Amino acid sequence: MPVQSFHLAKHQRARVWSGEYPDAPLGSGPVLGDSLAAGASEQAQAKTVAIEWLVPLGGYSMYALLGGTIRPQPDVVTLQVVTSPAPISKFESCLGRDQAWFGLPEEFAPSALEGMRSAAQSHQALPGAAVLCNLAAFTETGSSNLVFKVLGRAVVHLLLTPGTPDQSEIASLLTLEPSAGPQ
Repeated sequence: MPVQSFHLAKHQRARVWSGEYPDAPLGSGPVLGDSLAAGASEQAQAKTVAIEWLVPLGGYSMYALLGGTIRPQPDVVTLQVVTSPAPISKFESCLGRDQAWFGLPEEFAPSALEGMRSAAQSHQALPGAAVLCNLAAFTETGSSNLVFKVLGRAVVHLLLTPGTPDQSEIASLLTLEPSAGPQ
């Protein structure tokens, strides 16, 4: 499926890729991970999702891109995020004016993993799965732990949810409100 573009509240914009990644180098650095017991006897369906999000905040903008894949596996859910000790290459994003770089800086990885864990734990009847977030982009001034936590939660939610997201689902997932997102 091609990329979907969304115009969200307060001039926020997002692009979502379902079934594929944007043309980009994948992370190959150290991996941070966690595992949870699966709560369902079935296994997840293989899927790929990436989300790019821009949040204007007056004089600057928050920005991040995070992508992941899910593959079936029995009895356990493994969550992994690949970090990049250094930027991989420039990313020509159409969402923002700041220079974006491919890779996930190590300082943002724990927050991305925390968001991933939150989404997995809130999913009823969690199927056995291996979730790997190995695509990321950031800007030097606009990326933060908060934006990667929100994207970690949103990516895992979309990976665990059948179908293609619509405007309202993306808007509910991509919010800076601490209590927001799917429950």
